[in-house]
Amino acid sequence: EKIDSKSEYKKFFEFLKTIKLEEIYTVETDHCQYSYAIIMKSKHWSICYTGDTYPSQNLANYVDGVSLLIHEGSLEDGMEEMATYKKHSTPSMALEDAKNIKAEALVLTHFSMRYKAVGVIPKNNENSCAIAFDHIQFSLSDVNWMKELSP
Repeated sequence: EKIDSKSEYKKFFEFLKTIKLEEIYTVETDHCQYSYAIIMKSKHWSICYTGDTYPSQNLANYVDGVSLLIHEGSLEDGMEEMATYKKHSTPSMALEDAKNIKAEALVLTHFSMRYKAVGVIPKNNENSCAIAFDHIQFSLSDVNWMKELSP
């Protein structure tokens, strides 16, 4: 089925108006060629979604404070060498990125099922930090209590 791109763009921009989005931009991340984080800001909230990435100073260079960082945590803590090699992150690395960009809350996602301790939040975290699962839906205010559900 052919998609009418003009119609789809119109729907997309109408959606942006309904959520009162004031700014949207991308920042190159350290994973593979053409890997980017997307940052969306409104008057009352902001979200940064990294996708696959190794911790990135570039992110900190362009993002200064967000309501929510959605960050991958593919590898378990203790596998930093593998994370460096594969250009992915551990939960502790994601927490460090959250700290560097001054994120109020962090949601970890994109866990590899090859490792036993995926989705475990380090005890030393200072952020509101939660675990996301496939098809989860939540509001920004949910992140504070979602951390209670994490292993």
